Amino acid sequence: MGHLNKLHEEYADKGLVVLGVSNEDASKVESWVTEHGAEFPVVIEETDSAKDYGIKGFPSSFVVGADGNIAWSGSPSAINGGVLDDLLKKVVYFPDLPKALNPVRKALKKSKYASAHALLTKTIDSGKLSEEDAAIATKMRDWIDTSADDTMTGAAKKVEKGKIYSAWMAYDGLAKDYKGLPVATRAQDCAKELLADKAHKKEIDAGKKFAKIRKKLSGMSPKKAIKALKPLTGKKYADTEAGKKASKLAIEYEAKK
Repeated sequence: MGHLNKLHEEYADKGLVVLGVSNEDASKVESWVTEHGAEFPVVIEETDSAKDYGIKGFPSSFVVGADGNIAWSGSPSAINGGVLDDLLKKVVYFPDLPKALNPVRKALKKSKYASAHALLTKTIDSGKLSEEDAAIATKMRDWIDTSADDTMTGAAKKVEKGKIYSAWMAYDGLAKDYKGLPVATRAQDCAKELLADKAHKKEIDAGKKFAKIRKKLSGMSPKKAIKALKPLTGKKYADTEAGKKASKLAIEYEAKK
């Protein structure tokens, strides 16, 4: 724990976010945080990221790069500072916005990145901002552009790794959140290209079904959970990534019956 606290303290200002994740009871998590002196945020999830990340032992840790892809995984105590330094060079920081850019802040809170981008451009071009605020506005606009490009790069890497549903989700999200910007059109074209491929479309359809089913599994009896997973464990989707995850879950529920 001391190692993660140290990383949190040393790298927070450089862009690193150390985040603990658990799906245990709040009282249990609070006791653990107090006992171990965790100084970084710890969240309690409703789903099970351990299955999504293929975790086989605890504790496990992952370093996720700015492009959304896993750059490193292993024991928390073995996280290499050199890996972090290399990744953080690619991070563009989200600047603190002055009052003059309040409309931009509101647009960003609603994930309206295209609107925020347009407001920033209009405000910068107006010449009414102070030199300091204009520099912040430019940095914010660069952050929006860089974040979108990183997501596009990350999605392309997911396609290369066969993570088709995750890639499609990234492209679809970009197309919606950045609508009006050139990157949204590129993302929409990439999403359509994936859907045009029969095998990829099957992966995407299965991924959508699995996402819906996963939301309903919490609190279900093993028998009902197995039944809920059947649309994915059958012949049609059995060979997809989501189908394999569903089959694995079904086996685990079967053991609990």
